[in-house]
Amino acid sequence: MEALVTSMIPAFEAGSEADICNKLQEFNKENAQTFSFPELGSETKKKFIGDVLRSLEAKYNTECYCLCLEALRILSREKHHLYQLAQKDGILLLMKLAGLEEKPTKRSDQVIIEAEKCLCNLVYNSSQVQTMCQDSKCVKYLMNRVRLYPSSEPQISTDIKFFDMRLLFLMTALCPKTRSFVRKEYNGIELLTQVLETEVLGFPPQSTAPPATLSQSPTEDTIGITDSASKSTAGEAAVGGGETVTDTVTEPATEPVTDAVPNTTTDVVSEPAKETVADAATDTVVDTVTNSVVDSVTDAVVDTATHTVTDRVGDTVVESVKMTAVQADLACEVFKALFNTVIHTKAKELEKELEPDVLRRLGIACRCMLLSDSTTPAKTEECHSQTINLMTCALPLTCIQELTPEPSGGAAGGDLLYDGHSMDAIVSILKFLEMRVDRAAAAKKLHVVEQLNPVLSALCVLSRTDRRIRRYLKETVLPPLNKDQACHLPEEGISLRNKLVRLMTNHSTDIKEVVADLLFILCKESVNRLIKYTGYGNAAGMLARRGLLAGGHGNRDYSSDEDDSDTEEYKDVRNEVNPVTGRVESERPNPMEGMTDEQKEVAAIELANMIHRITREGVIQPMSVSDDGKLVPMMDIVQKAAMEASQTQPSDDDEDDDDTNDNNN
Repeated sequence: MEALVTSMIPAFEAGSEADICNKLQEFNKENAQTFSFPELGSETKKKFIGDVLRSLEAKYNTECYCLCLEALRILSREKHHLYQLAQKDGILLLMKLAGLEEKPTKRSDQVIIEAEKCLCNLVYNSSQVQTMCQDSKCVKYLMNRVRLYPSSEPQISTDIKFFDMRLLFLMTALCPKTRSFVRKEYNGIELLTQVLETEVLGFPPQSTAPPATLSQSPTEDTIGITDSASKSTAGEAAVGGGETVTDTVTEPATEPVTDAVPNTTTDVVSEPAKETVADAATDTVVDTVTNSVVDSVTDAVVDTATHTVTDRVGDTVVESVKMTAVQADLACEVFKALFNTVIHTKAKELEKELEPDVLRRLGIACRCMLLSDSTTPAKTEECHSQTINLMTCALPLTCIQELTPEPSGGAAGGDLLYDGHSMDAIVSILKFLEMRVDRAAAAKKLHVVEQLNPVLSALCVLSRTDRRIRRYLKETVLPPLNKDQACHLPEEGISLRNKLVRLMTNHSTDIKEVVADLLFILCKESVNRLIKYTGYGNAAGMLARRGLLAGGHGNRDYSSDEDDSDTEEYKDVRNEVNPVTGRVESERPNPMEGMTDEQKEVAAIELANMIHRITREGVIQPMSVSDDGKLVPMMDIVQKAAMEASQTQPSDDDEDDDDTNDNNN
């Protein structure tokens, strides 16, 4: 490696374009799958980077520029020893070549794409580069180009749009201060929704509001940081980077980041062991987030999308589509950027910032994505996953209601109607959930099980936000029980209820908690109703966590116009159901039948001794339910009762004083 790089020095010094191209081709081919350069000396590497950057400033042809940028992309895979690549001049040059400047110069698409790939790697690997890109108005120039997508002549290529979204995704994930800037100053939600509409779903472009005028550059003092963004920690934003990124996410060494689902889900990025942001494609979930990256989007076959009418908004027919691989990749990047933009933003705040029409358009786009598919099942799952991830955020009711439209104006509205509204999108989410539940049950691996977190969290959010969705989910997931179901354990069977109840005792704390929360919400947070469907034993952990072991309700902010409609056959056996197991127990023989009183006494003493021994050894700890519905050690209750008794019982001195007073009288 050292010899190869050293052999390039004469070509760079002579300024021979042909020799430079030949040497760079050799370097790029040899290191196409190289991700670290420990054998390359620091001075040699620094000189090589400097020579390549100077070549990018020279008047060479497009092929030479692309080879130079490809070499820099390979070198930018490392997290350390980036030298001039992590300095302001180098970043500004790459931004210029990527067309991210005030007045972009017309350049080859391939040059722009290669420059953006370099920026993606550098932003992901270096906190110093993140700060420089933020201070250099990188996001501003990105959003300016996004605004030109519908009207640009000639049309901006899909490859460039993909890496625009990838770079925006990384910036909003790794630089929390940019999130509110994108959302407020550049109408980011509306622009990203329009990208989905025009580039993926094939809707006609709609006019967007102009950005707010900036008085100065978007530095730390002018970005308009929200408290939630400024306090962002690991588990808070969708972030991804390498082809080796897994479904679980860990915090990058230089910046607290990630993809998270409110209160339940954590989604973060793992350091790529071998590859980097712009070099290949891999499916990931942040519990949430997928990272599908292609080295060149043009490698995919672009077909004409097949459209099927499913709904109508205004004069525009809303369609589900058969997405190409390119469209699917672009959609995933847009949804990840959208997720970062709205994370930690309250629904009421979004309602104030955005016009109702924008929220409705976002909801319609989400619905269409859930009803669409792509070239392969994996691509379809990835698109649905990213759409569901966005729904874990606190989206306003105006947006959520568009998932279940009321058929009108000639729209088909889907095949599944409930209360006069189409439930096709909700059914799609349930199918996605069941697919991942079955996969987790088969794999029995923690990272596969934790892929359930986003979809479960999304269903919790949707159920809390929209009463109609909650009622439909209740009837679908927890339908009225019959006699046969009452005779089996809640976790036995193949229904979705059985599968979810099994997850209530999963070894993953996050999963069993979010599953219990979902079922509790569907039961309108009624303890008795939850126990009926799951059994007290399965629900005990969640009830203890919420202080509801003594029964009662959680949040009572639910409508009272719906009651449990038990079937007649269930009512016949309802009183025979064991609330702990959740089923009708078969009659068992009395284990003490035929024993004498003396034998029973001996057995009772042995049992008491065993309980005392394992209690003394700390194997078990006797507990009781306190007045507030939480578990407390029995010993604490005994000690408290003894103290209260001693305080109320008169002392011997007091009794003597009373006797003396009586004698004197």
